[in-house]
Amino acid sequence: MERNHVIVVGGALVGLVCAGVAVAWLSEKDSTTLKNAEGAADDDVHWEDANVYELLAMLRDRSTPKAVLRLCELAVFKEFQTQIGEMGGIALLIDLLWTSHDDETTYALLITLSNLTIHSTNQTLMHDAEIEVVVATVYDDVSISTTVRSACIRLLCNLAMWDSSTATLLELPVIHTLATDLLESTDESEWSTDILQLFVNLTGNLSAIKNVQDGALESILESTTSFCLDNRLTPRQADNSKLILQHLSKHDPCQEMVSQATSCLDAFSIQL
Repeated sequence: MERNHVIVVGGALVGLVCAGVAVAWLSEKDSTTLKNAEGAADDDVHWEDANVYELLAMLRDRSTPKAVLRLCELAVFKEFQTQIGEMGGIALLIDLLWTSHDDETTYALLITLSNLTIHSTNQTLMHDAEIEVVVATVYDDVSISTTVRSACIRLLCNLAMWDSSTATLLELPVIHTLATDLLESTDESEWSTDILQLFVNLTGNLSAIKNVQDGALESILESTTSFCLDNRLTPRQADNSKLILQHLSKHDPCQEMVSQATSCLDAFSIQL
């Protein structure tokens, strides 16, 4: 029940973000049309009026980045989430994410993929395409904006609801980057709240994962404990920190460390 609750909240957050993006970006007009195989305009299909098949064709031809924004808008709805996956859109979006150098397009790609993680079939396609590695690489790029990094966290948060993605993420260096970022964030930062939510998802079902990387879990525990000691927590941050400690306490190699962390928090009269 705990993980199901997180899924609903995470999905709602992504949907709201995506809706906000669509309102801002759809104010711009683009005269780009869809080209058919002969190179002629196919009834002057505008990116705002195109269906999923036409949008994916635009992306394959690299004819308009605006098609990404339209897919981002459509990916809020279950029907289109399924269509995008069935038509090969997931592999295409991940390929574009690898090569994107524009923050606006990268952000839209991340939010679109976040919405597509809801279905298990789509998640399997993403996992097979090593999306975890791609998103971790984007997040570790110091040149990207804070907005893009926040979108990375939200996508990672959704991916971490699936055991296969969790197992992969816990093996990647990005966990240590996230732990460092949590330590350097403040209690008022939405970024820190999102990282804590990601850590909740990553630690929520450790018993189902073979060969868990204890170094990654240690980074999660240490950064969470230090964040609690250094900041005045919001109710949500306190709840998530408590969940992280509870999850880790069920993992045998972490029990002693969790006990020490709890004692440290108690010593400073920090109640979670």
